[in-house]
Amino acid sequence: MRVFVTDYEAVLRVRAPIPWGRFPGSKLHGMLKRGLDRIDPSVRAQLLAPIVPTPSPYFTLRAGEAAPSALFPVLPRTDTGPEGDLMRDHKLPITLRRFGPTDSHIDRCLESALHYLDDGLIVEPGSWRSPRGRLVEVDERRTQDTRVSLDFITPVHLKVSEEKVEDPKNLRSRSRSGSGRRSRSAVPEDVHFKFLIKVVRRRLEAVCALYGVLPPDVSTRFRNESLPLAEKELVPRIRSTLQSVDWKKFQSRNQGLHKVNGLLGDVDFEGDLGPFVPTLVAAQELHIGSGVSWGLGRFALARGPDGSPADT
Repeated sequence: MRVFVTDYEAVLRVRAPIPWGRFPGSKLHGMLKRGLDRIDPSVRAQLLAPIVPTPSPYFTLRAGEAAPSALFPVLPRTDTGPEGDLMRDHKLPITLRRFGPTDSHIDRCLESALHYLDDGLIVEPGSWRSPRGRLVEVDERRTQDTRVSLDFITPVHLKVSEEKVEDPKNLRSRSRSGSGRRSRSAVPEDVHFKFLIKVVRRRLEAVCALYGVLPPDVSTRFRNESLPLAEKELVPRIRSTLQSVDWKKFQSRNQGLHKVNGLLGDVDFEGDLGPFVPTLVAAQELHIGSGVSWGLGRFALARGPDGSPADT
């Protein structure tokens, strides 16, 4: 199971004051949309509004529905980035990540789009770095890890998505709802591992299916062999500093502010983590939860009691 990833880096210089805010990913996302529309609308649709192809390459994706965005900003830690307005001559390093191998046409379109982000921003001469493509591969072999820590660098917005049990008594409720899945509001601070690993794994497999390689037996094997361990509560949460944060983002659709929330902080789990660590290591590169196209859901994984970083 693997996915192709390409990173882009540049430095933007501010020519006129620009409102930026604490979590600027949605603003940057909107700027990229406008910039790409001026260059090539088909590339904008391909990267920022992709559609699941027919036939769907993955059982949880429906052909014709919105697919996970193929382009998103990699934002810095919340307390290290600029807040409030960006003032004249401020220099702003940005990193964009795209799913898929290096593509010269897309690379040129993104480079050109950066010059049309906003009248108050220009690309610092010489700061554009050549796209760096690499392969993120999931090594499915279990590890010996018994403790991990997830440190959320940008807020993660999670929603409960429950699969109803295939049982005759549920058939009526399924026919009324039209789906076997229920969605609830954002998960509170006491997030459990059995839910978190499902969210992470679902995103990882969907992204691999759309933008990389997903062998046909991988999903079934993980559900049958690994997930039962999480369902048995064998990986308890032993420490958490997760806190809910709220902010507002500008919504171009209705020209107003839209309230958004997420969780910030870190959470530690202990137990039989061997089957899950390869999934968590790879997911660091992909971000998790809703709003990834705004840069949300970025986390760093540490393994073991000493908190050693987990490299991809």
